[in-house]
Amino acid sequence: MVERARAAVHKRRDAKKEFLTCDTFARSEFYFEIDILLTDVRTGERLVLDTKYKKDDRPDIRDIQQLVAYAVQMKTTKAILVYPSQKTHSDWVKVENIYVHSLVFDIEKDIEESGSDFLARLEVILTS
Repeated sequence: MVERARAAVHKRRDAKKEFLTCDTFARSEFYFEIDILLTDVRTGERLVLDTKYKKDDRPDIRDIQQLVAYAVQMKTTKAILVYPSQKTHSDWVKVENIYVHSLVFDIEKDIEESGSDFLARLEVILTS
């Protein structure tokens, strides 16, 4: 997992040059500011993660739409919304061929425990 994270940091730096500038119909530019981009160093498969600071019961449709746009741009089929509290239910939805999952990194618990829980759930998504 650490290797994947290191690869992601490198890809993230390179990614702005690769994909973040897009032309709109009005010929202005907009940028996708993806929070975390993980890339499997063996397969090249990408995973986009977007961190949220809300404590909602369920993911907001606008957050799902945002993450689907990121996934399309990065040509990946897996995307994850990361929430800070157990109040948000972990769930998933499929939009076309993109699976959007929601996971919790509970900031109210011990950081080591929260990190271990999060990584275990992330591994399940990565291997499915």
